[in-house]
Amino acid sequence: MRPRLRRAGLAIAATIAAATLTPPALAQTNAGNLVPEPNATDNVGGFLAPVRTDVDLSNPVNLAGTITGAQFSWSSPGCPAALKIKMFRPVGSNLVLLAERGPFASTPGLVSFSPISVQAGDLVGITKLTSCGLPVGREPGLAAGYLGFDGDLTGTVARSSGRPFVNFTLAVAASGPSTESVVGVLAVVASTPGVPPSLFRTGFQMHNPALATISGRLVFHPAGRAGTGGDPSLDFALGPSETRSFPDLLPAMGLTGPALGTLDVVAPNGLGGPLLAARVFNDAGAGGTSGFGLTGAAPEETLGPGNVGILLTPSDPVRLRMNVGARAGAQGATATVTLRDASGAVVRTLQKTYAPNFFEQVSGSVFLEGGFGPDHSFEVRVDTGSLVVYAATADNTTQDPSIVVARRVF
Repeated sequence: MRPRLRRAGLAIAATIAAATLTPPALAQTNAGNLVPEPNATDNVGGFLAPVRTDVDLSNPVNLAGTITGAQFSWSSPGCPAALKIKMFRPVGSNLVLLAERGPFASTPGLVSFSPISVQAGDLVGITKLTSCGLPVGREPGLAAGYLGFDGDLTGTVARSSGRPFVNFTLAVAASGPSTESVVGVLAVVASTPGVPPSLFRTGFQMHNPALATISGRLVFHPAGRAGTGGDPSLDFALGPSETRSFPDLLPAMGLTGPALGTLDVVAPNGLGGPLLAARVFNDAGAGGTSGFGLTGAAPEETLGPGNVGILLTPSDPVRLRMNVGARAGAQGATATVTLRDASGAVVRTLQKTYAPNFFEQVSGSVFLEGGFGPDHSFEVRVDTGSLVVYAATADNTTQDPSIVVARRVF
């Protein structure tokens, strides 16, 4: 019997703020998923052919580089010549096979093979070749799921010829050395209405301080899920001492409609990134703008294992509304949050878990999982990974926003 999927909504806050995150050095290209405890096979309902190819849609390649190995789970260990690993590139409505490796036995563990060059956004697939065992995964799982195709795919195939399986995490992961890395992060960027009549935008500048041209891409990861290499991006190149600006960044990246998320700056390995400056503001049209500016990342604003940051609730919650944002680093994060009243007494203690590159901005009562009063404080202690946390307030009359980023106090 298929497990029933429960869907949970994400509360998107009306106040928009921003912070910067110091990213760890990234030297790994990854695609697909490691699934510690698979609970379902890929052949739900018996829809797929005996020989078939599953293509993961949930975690595209994160960074350009080479794939040199893969891990997978299989329902029957030890099946000889049971499977192949394939890499695909989405091109319009098609998937183009880049390369395949195998056949491999279904023995658990890492299989190594000759390199496959990939770009961010490429997809990993696994092909079942025999009747011995099945690919497996977890259901319910990641929303994007995978596409199932009949046969051992070669060349180019139309995406529409595959059968979509959503809310399923396929247990196949590929990795290798990257040729690029994340050199900067803005924890949140937005172009979206807030509480009427507010309208928040993100002005953005980048400057090349080097004596040679630098290039890379800006990658937008939507709020409410882990960021992937297949998310919307904008290529850039800056000459020596050149500065480029965007009065509203996200529409310039081709995003239409309300957009809230987080931004990575990606550049080739060994090359520095641009200096960043952003301004998040409420656009009142003829009434002008109100907002705040941001510059480069501050290391003390990135909380790592054992680090503690403390934020305060507004002294006048009627006049000021508060939202809380959190952006996890490349390894995700777990954290313990302790809310205290104005006297210092503990109100409640919470546990938070974030997927890699996950961002959320929610109301203070959602983040704190209950009400809070004036002059309360909340302590965020990171247990694993890295995290930037901020409190954003806005005046309910003027819509003027402000931000405080939690800095390391312990």
